Amino acid sequence: MISPGNKTLATSSGTQRPIPARLKGNVISRRYIQAGQPAGVQRGKVQCITGPPGPPGPPGSIVNLPQNSMAFQPPQRVAFSVARTRSLKGSFKYQKVLFDKMLVNIGGHFNLKSGIFTCAFPGVYHVSFSAGAVPGRQVNLDLMLSGKVVADVYNTGKNSYRDMVSRSLLLQLKPAETLWLRLAKGREYALYSDHELQTSFSVFLLYPDT
Repeated sequence: MISPGNKTLATSSGTQRPIPARLKGNVISRRYIQAGQPAGVQRGKVQCITGPPGPPGPPGSIVNLPQNSMAFQPPQRVAFSVARTRSLKGSFKYQKVLFDKMLVNIGGHFNLKSGIFTCAFPGVYHVSFSAGAVPGRQVNLDLMLSGKVVADVYNTGKNSYRDMVSRSLLLQLKPAETLWLRLAKGREYALYSDHELQTSFSVFLLYPDT
């Protein structure tokens, strides 16, 4: 280290030695101070000198994880989005809403032929659905969870122009539970849809259960 007054240097052996005249007023490198050896010095700058690499560390240990560990589980990716390209008229009975446009079906858990989504992974799911309204007809579209109504969208149909209604919510689903859409019975009800996909149904897994 440099002694008070910056007149001497303490070497690694503990002895004191005077600062060479050529170093006075300059910045002295740490290597020079510690080893007592001359180091490249420029006025106002320190030339850094890289030391030799250290010895390699010990090898890491191998951990045997069980096959049912989370480290071995594939990511649980579930998402689908479907839509209709044509309208649907009401009938004297309830109608399951079917779709003819598949936009996304990650995981393959939505059956386009039956119009049913079957839960494979338990967790919290984001669910959204929309419906176009036919002027002069009402909309009453139910979201069915394993055969029971959990939510719906409704429109009186009194407007002379086409409305759209939509809804979204979160549901805690268990394996084998199903989701699908149902149009209320009655000829006063109808759904409008065309190539702009006014009537749609989308679900994705937000938070899987651990």
